Amino acid sequence: MVRRVSRNELALRVGRAIRSERLAKCLRQVALAELMEVDPVTVRRWESGVRLPTMVEVANLGSILGSDALCKGLFGKLDVYEESWKGCCDGGYLAYVA
Repeated sequence: MVRRVSRNELALRVGRAIRSERLAKCLRQVALAELMEVDPVTVRRWESGVRLPTMVEVANLGSILGSDALCKGLFGKLDVYEESWKGCCDGGYLAYVA
């Protein structure tokens, strides 16, 4: 049975997955922000669960951090409500539908 996950819980879990993959690549938040062409505050907000990344940002994160690893981190650990999120790692892209 699929369990519905609140947006807050989802944001926290996504943030932890991003942080975990960033640390696995030995990147600081500032370095990831530069690679993503976003403000370092944005990376902090993702990782703290204050903000969910957009679909484009998730695709870029997948390219930088590794789509397979990020896909496992985001979707391998989550029971998410299907209408809220869908994960796809085809062709090196990770996408979600919010």
